Amino acid sequence: MVDATDVLGATAPGLRELKKAEVRSLLTRVARTHGQRRGYDATTVSDICEDARVSRSTFFRYFSDKAAVFLAPEVDLFERFLAYVGDRTATFQMLDQTLDRALQSLDDEWAYSFALSCDFAKGSADLAKHSFDHCVDIEVVLTNNLIRAGEPDSLETRLKVGTFLASWRIASSRWADFEDRSLNSLRSERTLACALVQSVAVM
Repeated sequence: MVDATDVLGATAPGLRELKKAEVRSLLTRVARTHGQRRGYDATTVSDICEDARVSRSTFFRYFSDKAAVFLAPEVDLFERFLAYVGDRTATFQMLDQTLDRALQSLDDEWAYSFALSCDFAKGSADLAKHSFDHCVDIEVVLTNNLIRAGEPDSLETRLKVGTFLASWRIASSRWADFEDRSLNSLRSERTLACALVQSVAVM
Protein backbone atom coordinates (compact mmCIF):
# COMPACT_ATOMS: atom_id res chain seq x y z
CA MET A 1 0.00 0.00 0.00
CA VAL A 2 1.32 3.46 -0.87
CA ASP A 3 1.83 5.69 2.13
CA ALA A 4 -0.37 8.77 1.65
CA THR A 5 2.38 11.07 2.91
CA ASP A 6 5.19 9.65 0.75
CA VAL A 7 4.23 11.84 -2.20
CA LEU A 8 4.71 15.02 -0.19
CA GLY A 9 8.48 15.18 -0.19
CA ALA A 10 8.81 17.61 -3.09
CA THR A 11 5.94 19.91 -2.15
CA ALA A 12 6.22 23.33 -0.53
CA PRO A 13 5.92 23.48 3.29
CA GLY A 14 2.52 25.20 3.12
CA LEU A 15 1.09 22.50 0.88
CA ARG A 16 2.63 19.79 3.03
CA GLU A 17 0.92 21.13 6.13
CA LEU A 18 -2.35 21.34 4.23
CA LYS A 19 -2.00 17.73 3.12
CA LYS A 20 -1.29 16.62 6.68
CA ALA A 21 -4.46 18.35 7.84
CA GLU A 22 -6.42 16.61 5.08
CA VAL A 23 -5.09 13.17 6.03
CA ARG A 24 -5.82 13.77 9.70
CA SER A 25 -9.35 14.94 8.86
CA LEU A 26 -9.88 11.89 6.64
CA LEU A 27 -8.85 9.52 9.43
CA THR A 28 -11.18 11.18 11.93
CA ARG A 29 -14.11 11.07 9.49
CA VAL A 30 -13.56 7.40 8.69
CA ALA A 31 -13.24 6.53 12.38
CA ARG A 32 -16.45 8.42 13.12
CA THR A 33 -18.32 6.53 10.39
CA HIS A 34 -17.11 3.18 11.75
CA GLY A 35 -18.05 4.25 15.26
CA GLN A 36 -21.57 5.12 14.17
CA ARG A 37 -22.00 1.79 12.36
CA ARG A 38 -20.30 -0.61 14.75
CA GLY A 39 -19.40 1.27 17.91
CA TYR A 40 -16.00 2.23 19.24
CA ASP A 41 -15.11 -1.14 20.77
CA ALA A 42 -15.78 -3.10 17.57
CA THR A 43 -13.79 -0.71 15.38
CA THR A 44 -10.09 -1.45 14.80
CA VAL A 45 -7.20 0.66 13.53
CA SER A 46 -6.99 -1.73 10.58
CA ASP A 47 -10.65 -0.99 9.71
CA ILE A 48 -9.93 2.74 9.70
CA CYS A 49 -6.75 2.38 7.64
CA GLU A 50 -8.42 0.12 5.09
CA ASP A 51 -11.31 2.50 4.44
CA ALA A 52 -9.08 5.58 4.48
CA ARG A 53 -6.63 3.79 2.15
CA VAL A 54 -3.59 4.61 4.23
CA SER A 55 -0.98 2.43 5.87
CA ARG A 56 -0.91 1.75 9.60
CA SER A 57 2.38 3.67 9.77
CA THR A 58 0.56 6.73 8.39
CA PHE A 59 -2.20 6.34 10.97
CA PHE A 60 0.32 6.23 13.81
CA ARG A 61 2.00 9.36 12.48
CA TYR A 62 -1.16 11.24 13.31
CA PHE A 63 -2.62 9.37 16.27
CA SER A 64 -1.02 7.40 19.07
CA ASP A 65 -3.82 4.83 19.18
CA LYS A 66 -7.46 4.19 18.30
CA ALA A 67 -8.73 6.24 21.23
CA ALA A 68 -6.82 9.31 20.06
CA VAL A 69 -8.60 9.46 16.71
CA PHE A 70 -12.00 9.21 18.38
CA LEU A 71 -11.07 11.93 20.90
CA ALA A 72 -9.63 14.24 18.23
CA PRO A 73 -12.29 16.97 18.62
CA GLU A 74 -11.57 17.50 22.32
CA VAL A 75 -7.81 17.30 21.72
CA ASP A 76 -8.13 19.98 19.03
CA LEU A 77 -10.12 22.23 21.36
CA PHE A 78 -7.63 22.01 24.21
CA GLU A 79 -4.63 22.52 21.96
CA ARG A 80 -6.20 25.86 21.00
CA PHE A 81 -7.07 26.62 24.61
CA LEU A 82 -3.53 25.97 25.87
CA ALA A 83 -2.07 28.08 23.04
CA TYR A 84 -4.37 30.96 23.99
CA VAL A 85 -3.51 30.70 27.70
CA GLY A 86 0.19 30.76 26.84
CA ASP A 87 2.62 31.91 29.51
CA ARG A 88 0.24 33.94 31.63
CA THR A 89 -0.97 33.70 35.18
CA ALA A 90 -4.69 33.07 35.29
CA THR A 91 -7.79 33.77 37.29
CA PHE A 92 -10.71 31.37 37.06
CA GLN A 93 -12.49 34.04 35.01
CA MET A 94 -9.59 34.24 32.55
CA LEU A 95 -9.61 30.47 32.08
CA ASP A 96 -13.37 30.64 31.51
CA GLN A 97 -13.03 33.40 28.91
CA THR A 98 -10.09 31.70 27.19
CA LEU A 99 -11.92 28.39 26.78
CA ASP A 100 -14.88 30.28 25.36
CA ARG A 101 -12.50 32.01 22.93
CA ALA A 102 -11.20 28.60 21.83
CA LEU A 103 -14.77 27.39 21.30
CA GLN A 104 -15.61 30.52 19.29
CA SER A 105 -12.76 29.66 16.91
CA LEU A 106 -14.55 26.40 16.02
CA ASP A 107 -17.87 25.76 14.26
CA ASP A 108 -20.95 23.56 14.31
CA GLU A 109 -19.18 20.87 12.26
CA TRP A 110 -16.69 20.59 15.11
CA ALA A 111 -19.58 20.52 17.61
CA TYR A 112 -21.18 17.66 15.66
CA SER A 113 -17.93 15.69 15.75
CA PHE A 114 -17.44 16.43 19.44
CA ALA A 115 -20.98 15.32 20.27
CA LEU A 116 -20.37 12.01 18.50
CA SER A 117 -17.10 11.63 20.40
CA CYS A 118 -19.07 12.06 23.64
CA ASP A 119 -21.58 9.46 22.44
CA PHE A 120 -18.82 6.97 21.68
CA ALA A 121 -17.30 7.52 25.14
CA LYS A 122 -20.67 6.93 26.81
CA GLY A 123 -20.93 3.63 24.96
CA SER A 124 -17.44 2.41 25.81
CA ALA A 125 -15.82 2.20 29.23
CA ASP A 126 -12.42 2.03 27.53
CA LEU A 127 -12.91 5.25 25.56
CA ALA A 128 -14.47 6.97 28.59
CA LYS A 129 -11.31 6.16 30.55
CA HIS A 130 -9.14 7.57 27.78
CA SER A 131 -11.27 10.73 27.74
CA PHE A 132 -10.89 11.15 31.50
CA ASP A 133 -7.14 10.49 31.26
CA HIS A 134 -6.86 13.17 28.58
CA CYS A 135 -8.56 15.65 30.90
CA VAL A 136 -6.10 14.73 33.65
CA ASP A 137 -3.21 15.26 31.21
CA ILE A 138 -4.58 18.72 30.36
CA GLU A 139 -4.87 19.50 34.08
CA VAL A 140 -1.21 18.62 34.62
CA VAL A 141 -0.02 20.62 31.59
CA LEU A 142 -2.14 23.66 32.46
CA THR A 143 -1.11 23.60 36.13
CA ASN A 144 2.58 23.34 35.24
CA ASN A 145 2.25 26.14 32.67
CA LEU A 146 0.59 28.43 35.22
CA ILE A 147 3.23 27.67 37.84
CA ARG A 148 5.99 28.49 35.32
CA ALA A 149 4.13 31.73 34.55
CA GLY A 150 4.27 32.76 38.20
CA GLU A 151 1.29 31.13 39.90
CA PRO A 152 2.19 29.62 43.29
CA ASP A 153 2.44 25.84 43.44
CA SER A 154 -0.37 25.81 45.96
CA LEU A 155 -3.58 24.00 46.78
CA GLU A 156 -5.49 27.05 45.54
CA THR A 157 -3.84 26.92 42.10
CA ARG A 158 -4.47 23.20 41.75
CA LEU A 159 -8.08 23.51 42.90
CA LYS A 160 -8.65 26.37 40.47
CA VAL A 161 -7.45 24.28 37.53
CA GLY A 162 -9.12 21.06 38.65
CA THR A 163 -12.47 22.72 39.35
CA PHE A 164 -12.38 24.60 36.05
CA LEU A 165 -11.79 21.41 34.05
CA ALA A 166 -14.37 19.47 36.09
CA SER A 167 -16.96 22.12 35.23
CA TRP A 168 -16.09 21.63 31.56
CA ARG A 169 -16.47 17.84 31.74
CA ILE A 170 -19.82 18.02 33.53
CA ALA A 171 -21.20 20.72 31.23
CA SER A 172 -20.10 18.98 28.03
CA SER A 173 -21.45 15.63 29.25
CA ARG A 174 -24.85 17.23 29.93
CA TRP A 175 -24.80 19.05 26.60
CA ALA A 176 -24.18 15.78 24.73
CA ASP A 177 -27.65 14.68 25.90
CA PHE A 178 -29.36 17.85 24.63
CA GLU A 179 -31.56 17.90 21.57
CA ASP A 180 -29.75 21.09 20.53
CA ARG A 181 -26.10 20.07 20.23
CA SER A 182 -24.95 23.23 18.50
CA LEU A 183 -21.78 25.11 19.37
CA ASN A 184 -23.83 27.95 20.87
CA SER A 185 -25.68 25.60 23.21
CA LEU A 186 -22.37 24.05 24.32
CA ARG A 187 -20.93 27.51 25.00
CA SER A 188 -24.03 28.46 27.00
CA GLU A 189 -23.99 25.30 29.13
CA ARG A 190 -20.26 25.64 29.77
CA THR A 191 -20.59 29.33 30.72
CA LEU A 192 -23.42 28.47 33.12
CA ALA A 193 -21.33 25.74 34.75
CA CYS A 194 -18.38 28.10 35.27
CA ALA A 195 -20.67 30.80 36.71
CA LEU A 196 -22.17 28.29 39.15
CA VAL A 197 -18.71 27.14 40.27
CA GLN A 198 -17.64 30.72 40.89
CA SER A 199 -20.83 31.54 42.80
CA VAL A 200 -20.36 28.50 45.05
CA ALA A 201 -16.72 29.48 45.65
CA VAL A 202 -17.79 32.95 46.80
CA MET A 203 -20.41 31.59 49.27
